[in-house]
Amino acid sequence: MLLTLTDMPEDVIRVILRHSDFRSVHSLRKVCYYLRNCIDYIIPEANLNTLEIYGQPEKIYIFYEFGKDIETIEYRKHEKGCWVIQDDKEKFLDEQRFIDVFLNDLTLILKFQSTKLKKFCLRLDDIGEEIKGEVVNNLSEMLKSRKNKLKVQELNFDSFDQSDLLKVLLLSDCESLKTIEICATDPFSDPPEILKIDKLETLEHWKNLKKIIIGKYVVERTIQDFSGYSRVFVNVQLIKFVDLMNVRKVSLCFDLIYIILNTLSTSPNFEILNFHYCQFNDQRQFLIEFGPPWIGDQDPYGNCLKWFIRIPNALDVLEISHFSRKNIFRFKKIRAERVWWGTVQD
Repeated sequence: MLLTLTDMPEDVIRVILRHSDFRSVHSLRKVCYYLRNCIDYIIPEANLNTLEIYGQPEKIYIFYEFGKDIETIEYRKHEKGCWVIQDDKEKFLDEQRFIDVFLNDLTLILKFQSTKLKKFCLRLDDIGEEIKGEVVNNLSEMLKSRKNKLKVQELNFDSFDQSDLLKVLLLSDCESLKTIEICATDPFSDPPEILKIDKLETLEHWKNLKKIIIGKYVVERTIQDFSGYSRVFVNVQLIKFVDLMNVRKVSLCFDLIYIILNTLSTSPNFEILNFHYCQFNDQRQFLIEFGPPWIGDQDPYGNCLKWFIRIPNALDVLEISHFSRKNIFRFKKIRAERVWWGTVQD
């Protein structure tokens, strides 16, 4: 008697799936309805390390990493349907929208992924607002339908407004998220785009972050608003030396150092704050009141001026670097023994 796939016991299928990577499971699911139904019922673990989605005009890509391998799937629009390209093989699907085929596959991936993703990247600005909105809304529904919230260590977005970001953040696990990166599509917009983060800041996800990267956008926040995080790279509109402490009329350079040093003494996770500014009105006053700088070594941003301030009750030093050609201030905590003798200010 000839046996077929439908005669295969469920336990045997479970063993096969347990020893198959997600790419193989994805292929098996397309063999026949029986295998597809079995796989959807068993829900094998995808075990992906990263998941990245990139949109371009009339096409969208999924990149996912499992083990040491990276898989790429391209979904391309056609006037009579769509093309799906994977492993250098092209398959044409008649009368199907490329975005629908993509969303079906993304649903499958998220359904099978229960372990923590190291990185989830969503970059859709080049695909158009209508398709972008469709993807974000469907992604929100996918995450909402999960039994457990998606665990992600790093989230990476392009230019999303707060409502789009909230749809993803609120449906992901707040304890797992440690890094968030948000980058604008047009880095040369004039005036620079403003990113509002007031609603994001109220979330536990945001409060639990260790690293924040906001590229090209300008955030309407002060330097000390980010001093509780370990690593920060953001753009601010204006650095101005006025009385931040609201205690006495003194220049900000002293108040700023007081605030940062005071924060560092209670923030052991602090490593580096990196600020790109649009305006800095008091550079001369800063140089006068801080005293002679130490001329730093060649840096990716060019030559820089540095000051070293001793952190109270600690073996560390606050390194303040100013890259005037690139409009960048950097505050970094370093070990005192790494600094030249006599350059540290108390």
